[in-house]
Amino acid sequence: MLMDYIELSTKIHPEAGLKHDGTVILGKDKITEYIEHNHEVFTNLVLEPWQGSTVLFGENHDKENIKIDFENELVKRIVISSKKSKKHRLALVIAYDGSEFSGFQMQKSDRSVQAEIEAVVSRINGEKTSVQGASRTDTGVHALGQVIHFDSARTFEEKRWVDVLNRQLPQDIHCIKASFAPPLFHSRYDAKRKTYRYVINTGEINPLRRKYEANYYNLDLESLEENLKQLIGYHDFTSFCSGQKEDKRRTIFDAHYEAYQDRIELFFTGDGFLHHMIRLIVAELVKITTKQTEKNISEIIAELSRKTTTRLAPAAGLYLMEVRY
Repeated sequence: MLMDYIELSTKIHPEAGLKHDGTVILGKDKITEYIEHNHEVFTNLVLEPWQGSTVLFGENHDKENIKIDFENELVKRIVISSKKSKKHRLALVIAYDGSEFSGFQMQKSDRSVQAEIEAVVSRINGEKTSVQGASRTDTGVHALGQVIHFDSARTFEEKRWVDVLNRQLPQDIHCIKASFAPPLFHSRYDAKRKTYRYVINTGEINPLRRKYEANYYNLDLESLEENLKQLIGYHDFTSFCSGQKEDKRRTIFDAHYEAYQDRIELFFTGDGFLHHMIRLIVAELVKITTKQTEKNISEIIAELSRKTTTRLAPAAGLYLMEVRY
């Protein structure tokens, strides 16, 4: 699609941000003024979504890379870069067993998913290569649909990337898919929706599944369904996060459960999740549905306090299922 600076300047979100190389501008009025004073940068933009994403990628007439992100049909974020590179950006969908990792993110001494992948990719590229992920999953948390990205000068086809990586990655990490992405694609910052699953075993304890599910009993499923629905919407989740200074408001698009004999699976889809958010929510859902508390999820959210949300559900039951753009 084509977009001109005149059309662009009428669609700026009140809380929008713009980054043009080293220049950072915040707020609708200042961005509109910047666009008008630099209209040649924003004339005849050729933009397209990548793999169905709502973020648009392309170039301006000066061949600068540009990315435009929307919120409710208004422009929330504009990134422009004049930097050119002969490298290609690759986006991977990966799965991993989190049991033997201290989370996704790089650690000083403990084993991490990011470090393992960076070691392999750096070896393939013949140079130190940074790998970024969509979600910084915690120690013991698994993934079936994590998305990562990195840059490479290698000219392998996408399928060959999958084959080469899987021959060298450790057995508890597997590359599902590789795709060439636009130069400004970012696996974390461009993510729009993430879906997590939490697995609960309500039957006999299975020692072989101890690293892949949590054991809880006598859950009232009617109460569970009712309280899951209370999570849906835009809320301040201060009551359900650990040690984060950032904005704690998030939107939950869907929260539901599925039951299979002696197993219950909880699903959460949102625009983002805070540190420990899902595990804290699951722990409270267990308390509520086993009548250990008279509060419901809505009341706990409204408290904006961690005084009562002191329990963490085991990491073993949590899986990152999908990231959408």
